[in-house]
Amino acid sequence: FSYLKLYKEKCLNLGKEILIKKADKEFTAIAHDVDMLGNLIVQTSDGSKIVLSSGEVSVRGKTGYI
Repeated sequence: FSYLKLYKEKCLNLGKEILIKKADKEFTAIAHDVDMLGNLIVQTSDGSKIVLSSGEVSVRGKTGYI
């Protein structure tokens, strides 16, 4: 899918540490990839990967909005 390749090229947070706010939890992770459905895949400090959809989280740069 060429649109996904273009999206990844333009995505500002891939490869960077980001702040994730999900329900009442807040944690940092590395924005690792985007899957074919547009979900953000992040890698946590313990090495596990989590798939996040836009409706369930707020994602920011570590120091605020990018």
